[in-house]
Amino acid sequence: MRTLRSRRRTAPPPKSRKGARTAPPDRSLTTLQAKAKDSTAVRQLREMQARASLPLQRVDDPSTAAIDDSGTLSWDKSKGVPGWAKYQYKQDHAQVDQSSSPFLPEYGPQHDDPGWTYSQGVPEWAREEYKAQSKITLMASVKDGKIGSIYFRNGRIRTTHSDGPALERDNPNERTQRFNLDYDKALSLFFKVNRGIDKLFYAQTDPSLPDDQRQQQSAEWLFDQFNQWLGVYLAKAPVNQLPNWITPVTRADEAFDTEAADPPDNITLFEVFTNVSNGKVQSWHPSRGIAAKFETNKQVVSVLKEALRRIDGETDVNRRNTLFYNFVKSRLPVFANHIRKPDQV
Repeated sequence: MRTLRSRRRTAPPPKSRKGARTAPPDRSLTTLQAKAKDSTAVRQLREMQARASLPLQRVDDPSTAAIDDSGTLSWDKSKGVPGWAKYQYKQDHAQVDQSSSPFLPEYGPQHDDPGWTYSQGVPEWAREEYKAQSKITLMASVKDGKIGSIYFRNGRIRTTHSDGPALERDNPNERTQRFNLDYDKALSLFFKVNRGIDKLFYAQTDPSLPDDQRQQQSAEWLFDQFNQWLGVYLAKAPVNQLPNWITPVTRADEAFDTEAADPPDNITLFEVFTNVSNGKVQSWHPSRGIAAKFETNKQVVSVLKEALRRIDGETDVNRRNTLFYNFVKSRLPVFANHIRKPDQV
């Protein structure tokens, strides 16, 4: 730690003039320094320093601290158990948690004080306080207990997926609207207002093809038309006139609370992207799961972003999923249980 020092000002030597008195050299500085070293205040300071087992450290806000690959906070240069935790432990005599943590990975014991409790982990109070100060509530698409994507204010992180993990940013020229809705009821409404559309699409297929192939082709066209119709319907319908099986989700706290109840199987997140200037529907995206609240912390998000950074440039989808999943599992084994394994996508 750099010690602040007062800046010395050097005065120019006095001009010699006839008859002027010349002051003798000042030899009192050495005497003053000797007295200062033996003063009561300096002795007390030395005693305080001797009692302190650790040097003072700068403690940054844990909610904004970065974690490197070993799990060490960027500002904490101590060895073994983090210095800030070690110091506070000795002050409060807190119990040391023996278990590992995905949020504060294990540190090896490095201490020669016989009064120190050795541990592979960090104090429980430190772990809990660290997690509490970095908590955030986001929204995630969830299906069968597995997270598909995690949504932010301006984009999303797609985890293991048939197209591979990705970080997708929202187009600043588009407005994003999200809805939790009953997909089956939406399909029934589509057929109600578009009577005979299934027969119309079937009639446009190639008559020389077998019936099952014509049915498949017709179904694909119908599915695309349905999603387009649903996107326009959701963008244009006033919120207060939507049926009760459609719930707008504008914030994370409006998403389905999976802690309170199990999500219904028939509810799906549907996104609509409209042009900011004219309100026209640009695209849409039906999710595979419901939009649910996702209580997490900044460190989990940082690990996911780092996992994506490490697969940047990898084009093989299977390899992208595998590398992404393995990295997340090595850093966040608990969270990894909540996303699909590469062989499940």
